[in-house]
Parts: sequence; structure tokens; C-alpha cells
Amino acid sequence: FVKTGHVNLTRRYLIRYNPTGILRLFKQIVDNGWNSIDDIVDNSKDTRGSITNKLGELRKLKLLEGTNNTFIVNGLALNAYQDDQILKYVANVLMNNSIVKIIIGKLNMHVKLSLEDVGNILKAEMPFIEASENIWKFYSKTMCKWMHTIRLAEFRNEHILKVNVDIDSFDIVTDEVFFPTVQIS
Repeated sequence: FVKTGHVNLTRRYLIRYNPTGILRLFKQIVDNGWNSIDDIVDNSKDTRGSITNKLGELRKLKLLEGTNNTFIVNGLALNAYQDDQILKYVANVLMNNSIVKIIIGKLNMHVKLSLEDVGNILKAEMPFIEASENIWKFYSKTMCKWMHTIRLAEFRNEHILKVNVDIDSFDIVTDEVFFPTVQIS
């Protein structure tokens, strides 16, 4: 704050859907020019509720902007998709997720983490979420699959493994929150 006058609040969130389905839906939205939940419902076997949740994930990943009723593809995401760089784009977005940063930090120290280790990180970072152990394991596996898909780590045999990632090479897509200063005279 002192240097910039801005407070940068990092994002912290879980991704609840596997990368394959979310990235497939994004591709369908772009390729078909869909811009509402009705467009997707009319062309999908998924329920409206499931689609609503997936659209939420797409917004978290900065792939879409807007609401379920009307949305647009994020311009930077569209450019990345057209340049066949969508995985790098998503990696840049996820590098702003403090949970991902913590997992990478732990991998740098230990080289390998179990799903249980990842689950413990998720629980510690999201203490307000109450879930069964099976759900935490699912969240852990989903996070590991995302990190594997976007090449921030390798996921195999129920473990996430360190890969050589140059964190400084990422163009972090931020969600800076600016708190304006007020001066009363």
C-alpha cells in the first residue's frame, strides 16, 4: 500500500469441476458464439443447475465475463484461445490464486505431495467450508488435475509432483482491489 497506494488482495478459491469439462464448455461457447445459459441448455444434455455451476467456474478462471443470463468471452482469454495458448492463460490466472501459490511453495520444499497433503492445504486455506473427507479428497484431486493440465505440476498415482516452473515467467492476471484514499481537510 505504501509504495503503490493500492491494496492487492489475492484470490483464494476452489475449482470444483475437472479441467476437461470446463475447457470443453469454453471451447463450445467460443466456437458456437453462445452468450447465455439458454444457448447452452438448448444444446447440452447437462442440467441448468450444472451449467450454472460451470459458468461460475469459467468466470472464476476469467474465461467469461458477465452473468449467466448474458455473458461474453473475456477478450484476453479469446486471444489466448485463438493463439492456442489457453492453457498458459489459465495458468496465469491460477497463479493469482493463493492456494495454488501455497501448493507450489510446498512442492518446491518437498518435491512431492500426496492428495492428503493437498487436502490439508485446502482445508487450512478454506476453513469456512465444511465437507466430508471424500469431498475434500475430490477437491484435492480436482486441484491437482488442474495444476497438471496447465503444467504447473505433474499428477500421477495420487501424488502431485514438482515440475520446473519459472513463476516469474507468468504474466499474472490480477484482480487487484483498489481502496481509494480519502483526505478530509
